[in-house]
Amino acid sequence: MANAINLGAIGALGHSRGGESVIVQAALDNRIKVILAMGAENSTDAMANSTYVNVPAMLIFGSEDSSAPLNDNVNYYNNFNASKEYLQINGADHDLGIWNGTAYGFPYNQTTTPTTEKYVLSWFNYYLYANSTAINVFNGSSLTSDVSAGIISKYAVSLRQNLQLTGATTFPQLTIAVTSTSASMTVFGAFLYVNSVRTLITKIPKQLRS
Repeated sequence: MANAINLGAIGALGHSRGGESVIVQAALDNRIKVILAMGAENSTDAMANSTYVNVPAMLIFGSEDSSAPLNDNVNYYNNFNASKEYLQINGADHDLGIWNGTAYGFPYNQTTTPTTEKYVLSWFNYYLYANSTAINVFNGSSLTSDVSAGIISKYAVSLRQNLQLTGATTFPQLTIAVTSTSASMTVFGAFLYVNSVRTLITKIPKQLRS
């Protein structure tokens, strides 16, 4: 469908290895305007490239996630050079409590699902859909309530002043819930650039490319 994707408002979302991939892609591909990494694993490539991430970047991970622990996420966060957030979901493991099913023989923790979805959707609604109120969840009573209720155990907020929205689209804001890995690719794939398999451009930080 012609004009279905706004090429001026491309974001990237990834989980686990996909999370570290979107960090690398944001450093390499200047078409990406905003990223969100969920349970991003640490790799030498991703950590090195994170110093070249100059677009809004958000990290969500679990307090019980040994694959993406707090220290690694703090290192990513400190390396990012634009508006950035990180949220540690209390009691969540690498699956972050949002994937449906009982793959490991026990029900996933669904109590974190609405919280995780709220911050994911707000991040993209603000930066990709020009919803100026969506960012309020990061510095208003919503975040305070989640912290005081123990749903979020650690967080950091570094919103730059006078933020520029990265290109409004004519589409309604994103409201569909992310409930599985496959669903996330289906829901976001139509308008988010996700490339966790291969790099289509030379692996040189965009700051060094003419």
